[in-house]
Amino acid sequence: MPQRIAIIDFETTGMSPLHGARAAEVGIVLVEGGRIVDRYQSLMNAGQRMPWSITQLTGITSAMLQTAPPAEAVMREAADFVAGVPMVA
Repeated sequence: MPQRIAIIDFETTGMSPLHGARAAEVGIVLVEGGRIVDRYQSLMNAGQRMPWSITQLTGITSAMLQTAPPAEAVMREAADFVAGVPMVA
């Protein structure tokens, strides 16, 4: 039986957490036998504004983040979604 793996990707508000950058979106796909078998995606509000330069790259705006669920809640959901499945980032 093929092993299931989780592939995770984040969009962020910048390049460096030391300069205040935070995760703004998480996307996860579960892959088994080379096929996507499930997926999870959510924006998240980490209390940071989205710089215009990042909005141009991602399409994510500060307004979208203001109405998104709190980052803590999204990351709990993401952890539950992967539930111990090996991850690739």
